[in-house]
Amino acid sequence: MNAYFDMFGDNTAVMLGLLVFLAVATLSFALMVGVRAQQAIRRRAAGVGPDDAASVKQRPSGYSSLAQKVVDYAAKHYASADNKETKVLRSRLVQAGIYHPHATAYFFIARIGLAGGLALAVFVLLPLLRLGGKSASWLFVIAGGVCGYLAPRCMSIVA
Repeated sequence: MNAYFDMFGDNTAVMLGLLVFLAVATLSFALMVGVRAQQAIRRRAAGVGPDDAASVKQRPSGYSSLAQKVVDYAAKHYASADNKETKVLRSRLVQAGIYHPHATAYFFIARIGLAGGLALAVFVLLPLLRLGGKSASWLFVIAGGVCGYLAPRCMSIVA
């Protein structure tokens, strides 16, 4: 065991130099990582703002993706509204680390998709569970859709 400590012998200058080198290298690496992370945050946050829709690059005229059309439609009607709720939602998304210019549109699309998906799931699964009659089934489907629509909003309030 004593052989491990005698590796440098009586030459303490080499050991001191090695420890100083490791400390400086670790500190410079940590500073470099911090600076790069800060630059990345600034670069991503630069695209977030009220006029970010104009700064998005225009796509070629042949670009016809259904998903992109839905996102553009939602961004036009929901995300571009300058009401207080949209601004609060955008600031919360930025605080969460989501810097995409159409993040609010994706949020609204997810809410509508979750509402439809949960209503469809209740519609399919309710007859399998044999709960209630025909009129009660539609009430459960409507309640499932409302819960699916409000779930992201409730989760953002809780968080």
